[in-house]
Amino acid sequence: MLGQTLDFQNIFSTKLREAHARRDLPSDALIFAEARFRQATTEQRISGYPPTHPALRDEILKLLESDQAVPTKTGFDVKKM
Repeated sequence: MLGQTLDFQNIFSTKLREAHARRDLPSDALIFAEARFRQATTEQRISGYPPTHPALRDEILKLLESDQAVPTKTGFDVKKM
């Protein structure tokens, strides 16, 4: 759906909601798709603006990097987390 025309996105969203109502999708599929769409829309909207707080952005990116480093370690057990 991402990167498609607005008409396609609206049709896709409608079909997704219909499939969710029929219980043809996993329970979190609609939530995930809508969240991903909102994220992409926000990223597109703000892409032309410079950050207003670059130090805060950098700190958040460091936190994200350290957070994601744990599951990529050898021997990581998701059940223990």
